[in-house]
Amino acid sequence: MGLRTWFKSKLRLIRKDVEDSTLQALRKEIVVSID
Repeated sequence: MGLRTWFKSKLRLIRKDVEDSTLQALRKEIVVSID
C-alpha cells in the first residue's frame, strides 16, 4: 500500500469524523433553538 493511498484514506476518515461531529453539533443547536 503506497503512502499516498494511505494518506488519502486517512484524510477521508478525518473528513468523515469532522462532518459527523459538525452534524451532531448542528442538530444540538437546532434542538436547543426549538425548545
